[in-house]
Amino acid sequence: LLDTIDHAPGRQRPDLISCRNVLIYLSERARGQIIAGFHAQLQPQGYLLLGHSETRVDTSGQFELTSRMRELIYQRRD
Repeated sequence: LLDTIDHAPGRQRPDLISCRNVLIYLSERARGQIIAGFHAQLQPQGYLLLGHSETRVDTSGQFELTSRMRELIYQRRD
């Protein structure tokens, strides 16, 4: 899906991706691939919003945690 979006004509990269309470159901490998895809798709300094249950998702230095209230808000690192 992310590859398809990447090749859409006239497509602009989003400032925010919300993926709440989905990654917890996937394997560690799949989570890593999805996080890398989100990083590649976001605008520089864009945000990734994850659900509070996804505290164990490894962002591998691609995102910096900026808020930890009800949701986890990460900002893209370049």
